[in-house]
Amino acid sequence: MEAGKLRHKIDIQQFTTTKDSYGEDIKTWASFHKTFAEIRPLRGKEYFDTQQIVPEVDNKIVIRYRSGIAPTMRVVWGSRTYEIRSVINFDERNVMMEMLAVENPTS
Repeated sequence: MEAGKLRHKIDIQQFTTTKDSYGEDIKTWASFHKTFAEIRPLRGKEYFDTQQIVPEVDNKIVIRYRSGIAPTMRVVWGSRTYEIRSVINFDERNVMMEMLAVENPTS
């Protein structure tokens, strides 16, 4: 992988629960890892939800290997948010990772 292809600065976030000053649970997204990535759209589709057509774009996000990344996390790049669907470790060599993600149009 050429370093020039990893030109998108992304923030990988995980959903966490913390407590406020009253002891109530607060659920929020917290930064897990910031890195550079290659983001490439693969295909687009549309589906019908709540009486409107919703576009959905599948993306491939490639980063240098980082342990602990899971499909329960999300990727934020600028104003865009991507829901991670799968995480693949290339050749199980711990060098590069590929995440298949769907852009969330509502965020």
